[in-house]
Amino acid sequence: MDLKKEPWYGIAIVIGISIVGIMMLSALAFAGHVPFKFQGGSAHINLSASTGNTIYVSTNGTDAAGCGSISSPCASLVYAVSVAPSNSVIIMAPGNYTFMFPAVITKPLTITSNTRNYRNSGVFLIASDHMVLQSATDAVIQLGGTSNMTANAGSGVVGSITIEGLNFIGAGIEVPGVGAGNVKILRNSFTHLFVEAIGYHGNSNLKAPLGENFTISHNLIDNITAFPQSGIFLDNLQNSTISFNKIENTAYAGIIDTAFSQGGNANNKFIGNKIENVPNQGMQIAFGSNIMVKDNYVKNAGMAGNVIGKACAICLYNANQNNITVEFNTMTKSYQGFAVGQAASSMGNGIRVEYNNIFNNANAGADNNAVSGALKATYNWWGCAHGPNTHGCGSTVGNVVYLPFLTMPVAPMFPHMPKQLNQLNSPDMHHHHQGFYMQQYLHHGFN
Repeated sequence: MDLKKEPWYGIAIVIGISIVGIMMLSALAFAGHVPFKFQGGSAHINLSASTGNTIYVSTNGTDAAGCGSISSPCASLVYAVSVAPSNSVIIMAPGNYTFMFPAVITKPLTITSNTRNYRNSGVFLIASDHMVLQSATDAVIQLGGTSNMTANAGSGVVGSITIEGLNFIGAGIEVPGVGAGNVKILRNSFTHLFVEAIGYHGNSNLKAPLGENFTISHNLIDNITAFPQSGIFLDNLQNSTISFNKIENTAYAGIIDTAFSQGGNANNKFIGNKIENVPNQGMQIAFGSNIMVKDNYVKNAGMAGNVIGKACAICLYNANQNNITVEFNTMTKSYQGFAVGQAASSMGNGIRVEYNNIFNNANAGADNNAVSGALKATYNWWGCAHGPNTHGCGSTVGNVVYLPFLTMPVAPMFPHMPKQLNQLNSPDMHHHHQGFYMQQYLHHGFN
C-alpha cells in the first residue's frame, strides 16, 4: 500500500511536525533561549546565564509573599528588590512604575527590561509628585547607603550590579554609600529630571575606600530643570569608564568628575560622549591623575558666564594633576574650548591636549590659568589653516604651547560628529610648524 496516496497522509505529517516543533520550543523555553510572555510583556533574557533566581515584575502583578514568577509577578521594583536573593535578575515588563521612595539595593543584582535597551523597552520608572526631590542625592534607584540618602551614608555595594534598558523620569540613580564598586549602568534614558541623572556621592569626606569599577555607557540624559544639577556627578571614583553617553539640556554641567582628591591614580576613561546645551562646564576633570578624555563631542557649554574653570567645553579644574590625556575631542560653540581653571597651582606633568578640533568658541580656544607652567596644546585644529590667535581662528590665553598645529580638522571616529568633519577621514593631516609643513599619520583607534 502506498501511504502517500492515502487522504490522511498529509494531515499526519503536519501533526507530526507540529508535535516535534512544540517539543523543541518547550525545550528551548526551559533553557531560556526564546522570549517568554508574562503579564505586561515578553522577556528576551537568556535565563541560563543567570547565577541566581529570576524575579519578574509587572504592573499587573501583586506584591505578596511568593511573587516573582512568570505567572505571578511582583508589582513593584521596591518589593522585588527586597525579596530577590543575591545575584538575581529582575526583569521588568513594559509599563509605568511610580515610586514614592527609592528602591535601595544592597546586594548584587541585575535590573533589566525586556529588550535591555531604553529605546524599545517600554519600561518607565517615574518619581511621584510626593517624592521629596530637594537634593542631588534623591533617586528612583539607590545603590547602597541608607534610607536618608545623604552623602557618605552607610556602605556602598561592592558586588556586581547592572541596571540596563530602563527609562527614568523625575529622578535617576544615586550611589550614596562609601566604597561602592562593580556597577554597570547601561542603555538607560533619564529625562525631565529635578535632580542629577547619575551620581556617586560616596566619598566626599575621604573617610572610606574609593568607589571603583563603574561602567556608565550608552545612556541618554536630557532636560534637567533644577539648578545646579548636572548630568553625571562622580565623587572620588577610580578605574572606571564613562562612554558613549548623550547628555543635553542640563541645569548646570554635563559631566563632573572629582576623580581622586588624594591626588593618586584615578585611571578613569571618558570616551565618545556627546554633550550639548549645558550652561556651565561640558566636562570637568578635577583632582587625580592618569585620566583619558578621548573622542568626546561638546557643543554649547559654559555660556552662562565666565567663571574660571567652569565655562569651558572640557575643563581641567586643578592644574597640578598629572598624566591627563585630552585627544580627538571636538570642543565648539562654547564659552571656552579647553581651560585649566585653578590659578593657585602650577601645571602638572604629562598634561597633553592634542589632535582635537577646537573652534568657534566665544572667549578662547584654550585658557591656562595655572600660576606657572605651560599647557601643551599641540597638533590641534583651531578653526582655520593659519593657527590660533589669527583672524578667523580660536585664541589662546595664558601660557599655551600650540605649535605645531593642524591646518585641517581631525576626522572624528563616531557618527554623532558633524557631517562636514566626518567626511575628512584621510589619515594624512597637514601640520604647520614654524613656517614649514610636515606629514603626520594619525591613528584614530584606541585600545
